[in-house]
Amino acid sequence: MRGGIAADALPPVARKSPRRALVESIAVEAFNPKTALFYLAFLPQFVDPTASMALPLQFLAFGIVVNLAFSAADLVAVLLTASLLSRLRRTRTAQRIARITGGSIMIGLGLRLATARD
Repeated sequence: MRGGIAADALPPVARKSPRRALVESIAVEAFNPKTALFYLAFLPQFVDPTASMALPLQFLAFGIVVNLAFSAADLVAVLLTASLLSRLRRTRTAQRIARITGGSIMIGLGLRLATARD
């Protein structure tokens, strides 16, 4: 049982193709208002109105650079996580250490929150 629900009581989840997952994640980010607010707050700091390149092209160029940097960071995080998970799944000792470490961190954060003062 996990979270009070038996695992066999959960409905089956259909697997998505990598392409569909990518398209859905892009759509979620594209329609996320926080993403638009980020670009509105971040990119104008780097635009130069006196530059020879038009402002819309500067925004486009900086937006592409930022997206490539974020995508590269996401790719590295996914690959490292996949590698770590494959290693953790191999041994029970590693799984036990991961559970203990994760639980200890959660307890520590809970204690920190409980003892925090305004």
